[in-house]
Amino acid sequence: MNCRTLSRLMLVVALCFVASRVSAAEEDEVKMKLAACPAAVQKTLKREAGGAKISEVDKELEDGKTIYEVDVKIDGKNYEVTVAEDGTLLEKVLDEDGKEEQEDRAAEQVEEEKIKLSDCPVAVQKTLKREATGEAIETVDKETDDGKTVYEVDVKIGGRNYEIKVAPDGTLISKSLDEEDEEEDK
Repeated sequence: MNCRTLSRLMLVVALCFVASRVSAAEEDEVKMKLAACPAAVQKTLKREAGGAKISEVDKELEDGKTIYEVDVKIDGKNYEVTVAEDGTLLEKVLDEDGKEEQEDRAAEQVEEEKIKLSDCPVAVQKTLKREATGEAIETVDKETDDGKTVYEVDVKIGGRNYEIKVAPDGTLISKSLDEEDEEEDK
């Protein structure tokens, strides 16, 4: 067998492997109705959707754990909500183009100031209170990077640590289970 034939054979094998991995990943995702989800998952998805219609739920296997994802429209904006099988909210994220870019910028904060909740714009206060589901918010981190402001709080909801980020106009940017804090608490 010459080198050219061997190269082609290796390429075919590689393409078959990639195709089988993509197919396996798609097989791990099951589309289902909300009513078919565990009760704890339904409860969390309904709460986090805030009355928005949930037409379909994606059940997936991620890192060996079953998760449930939905896309919902809240206040005219698209969000992706991810919940663990036990009903724990893992993440609620504004789903729009450039999300990764926003997250990268958030990781490189230039300026941070601790302020009182009452010093935040009213729209920010309303969103933070809604997303904290009645839990007390002591202080808010007002972060500015390249002239863009984000309001961030860490709050304990149902015994779990969450990080909530809100834009100045009150748009929820993300609500995520803070796994670093979860590990430190153990």
